[in-house]
Amino acid sequence: MHEEAKASDMEASQQLIEKDIDRVGKIALSVKTKLEELDKDNLRNRQKPRCGKGSTVDRSRIATTV
Repeated sequence: MHEEAKASDMEASQQLIEKDIDRVGKIALSVKTKLEELDKDNLRNRQKPRCGKGSTVDRSRIATTV
C-alpha cells in the first residue's frame, strides 16, 4: 500500500510539473512575440524623419528593447 501511495503521489507531482512547463512555455512564446513586434516597430520607426538608423531616437529605442 505504501508503494502505491508513493506512485500516486509521483504521478500527481509529474502532472503538476507538466502543467507548469506548459504554462511557462506559453508565457515565453507570448514574450517572444511581443519582443519581435517591438523590433518590427523599431524598424518602422526608422522611416520617420530624424529617426533613421543610428539617430539618437533609434539608439534609444534599440537600447530599450535590448
